[in-house]
Amino acid sequence: MADFADSEAGLERVEEICMRKRKLETRLREEEEERLRREAAEWRAKLGEITERQRQRERELEELERLRAEALSRMRRSTETAAAAASPSFTREVYVPRFQQWAGN
Repeated sequence: MADFADSEAGLERVEEICMRKRKLETRLREEEEERLRREAAEWRAKLGEITERQRQRERELEELERLRAEALSRMRRSTETAAAAASPSFTREVYVPRFQQWAGN
């Protein structure tokens, strides 16, 4: 009978140890899952920051491209105006009549 009582007590002890082990495993798994959730949230935040910086750079590049195109357009117009002003026909058609008007002819 003593052996049976000892084996019964031993069985209860084993069950208690197994239950504590399962609780510990569950707690460790939950802690690991929480750690992974926090880490994932941190990475999502970093990715969001990187994405926003990339969008800002793209906006800046678009603005620089617009300014470059505007400057090129102004240079072309200026060059065309200078070339036209230097042409003999422009002188005849614009400056001579203005000069004559000013001179009273």
